[in-house]
Amino acid sequence: MLHIAVNQEPASFYQAQTDSFVAQQGFNPVVNDYSSAGTNTVRFMFQSSGQPIFAVINCVTNSPSHQPWQVLVNYQGYGQTDFNTTLAGFRAIIDTVQAGVTNTPPPVVPSQLSNAHRIGDDFEFTILTQPGLSYRVLGSTDLANWLTLQTINATTNTAIFHHTNAPTEKSFYRVVTP
Repeated sequence: MLHIAVNQEPASFYQAQTDSFVAQQGFNPVVNDYSSAGTNTVRFMFQSSGQPIFAVINCVTNSPSHQPWQVLVNYQGYGQTDFNTTLAGFRAIIDTVQAGVTNTPPPVVPSQLSNAHRIGDDFEFTILTQPGLSYRVLGSTDLANWLTLQTINATTNTAIFHHTNAPTEKSFYRVVTP
């Protein structure tokens, strides 16, 4: 399971409070979901108003009970008076996802991205990989439309992705195994 916190607040005068809250809660990773116009592209894929929004997405690709990337929970708010009851409901839904057939190979460990940085007009990051697997690096400017930027056939435990002339506007990257 991977927990991702999403910052929906574009106002710069709240940034210090937001950074403090993120550090205090130990959230990692945290992504920003706003444009210069203040729109929340990802948020509006799940809810049109209110917060917080909790979305649980199935990431088991060979489950006989659920489709990969199926939204299991799309919930807004903190719950009634006892949020532990709400969380228990989320857990019960997550537990309905059945693992794949036992004759299949062990699940692929999700790739992790690190050391992301700009080098002039370029952008690069390191990918934690498993030798023998291939990985597709996808890029997006809106989190809805993704373009394959490169396919990497892993021969070691890490690979470096280098995006030449990377866009200067907000860009998002993800790595998937085909």
